[in-house]
Amino acid sequence: MKIVNLSYEAYPQAANPVQWIAGSAFFFGIWETMALQQEVIFFEFTPCPGRFEHKGIKYIFLNLRRLPLMFPVQLNRKIIAERPDVVMIHGIRFPLQVLLLRLQWGRNAKIVVQDHANHPFRIRLKKAIQRLADRYTDAYFFSGNELALPWIAAGLIKDNRKVKEIMEVSSVFNQEDKIKARVKTGIPDANIYLWVGHLNTNKNPLLAVRAFVRFREQEAENAELYMIFQTDALLDEIKIFLAGHTVAARHIHLVGRIPYESLQPWFSAADFIISSSYAESSGLAICQGMSCGCIPILTDIPSFRFMIGGRCGLLYEPGNEDALVAALQQSSKMDKADALQKTLQQYREHLSFEAIAGHIYAVLSAL
Repeated sequence: MKIVNLSYEAYPQAANPVQWIAGSAFFFGIWETMALQQEVIFFEFTPCPGRFEHKGIKYIFLNLRRLPLMFPVQLNRKIIAERPDVVMIHGIRFPLQVLLLRLQWGRNAKIVVQDHANHPFRIRLKKAIQRLADRYTDAYFFSGNELALPWIAAGLIKDNRKVKEIMEVSSVFNQEDKIKARVKTGIPDANIYLWVGHLNTNKNPLLAVRAFVRFREQEAENAELYMIFQTDALLDEIKIFLAGHTVAARHIHLVGRIPYESLQPWFSAADFIISSSYAESSGLAICQGMSCGCIPILTDIPSFRFMIGGRCGLLYEPGNEDALVAALQQSSKMDKADALQKTLQQYREHLSFEAIAGHIYAVLSAL
């Protein structure tokens, strides 16, 4: 099977293509695994045109900008010239491009569209074009079927049988020895909870802090929370809250920024990973944590329900502080060794590069 991948979007910041690919290994790793058995091609639009092969994937870099990507007649000719069996379009926001591709291509191959945190169109004309493009789209990939419901409700995806649950990213990390990881990171021997994300309202870090303070004050004498964050918009609010809870605050560690390549020992050192998000298209940090043995404590949202599949971890109502406190209390009574093995098994069987690539192949083969 020959699969062409592209998004009709330019990346002018990608001056070094190999470096750019390496920085997105959590995505390209899926297709590198697929390339072990299938022929995989990526069209990318960067300032440095050229062709090369990297980890089994054939990359075609073209220096195209907005107009040639909005009306990609010439580009589509290059795609069709590769004679693919399937074209994977990344992003459900290119209905005009889907229509043009199908018009030029005919019914010779399959078109699949993958969601990447997209939202249904509101403008009437765009909605009309999307409905038309839906007729010529063979399948849609979402990180959880429920994420497709707004598109279905708006009539932009008419047949829900086209929707397939496919995780869009995975983890490049592996589990390290916990004792050694704790020595590397300076984390003590305790029940370690980890929170990783941006300090913004959607991630809701203050909820995690407030719930952990209550958890620590009520019963958890041996619990520590470490928070890693790349942006600090709500940091002052968190510090103000912690200033009123000085005893518990000693056990909440605002680590701050950690380079991406240095995160593996932090995930490996933790027992649990917490999310307090209201919405996520997938959940990269959670996937990374699970790959390193972090037992997930997550908000009950579509992508997280899909990720743990009812087989590991805990879910609680988004925005509900009492529910998170209860989940933390439940976690402290867990058989951690058993929960850890269930988490690793769920990651290997459903969230790893190999699992996702296998699922994609099964779906594409059945089209």
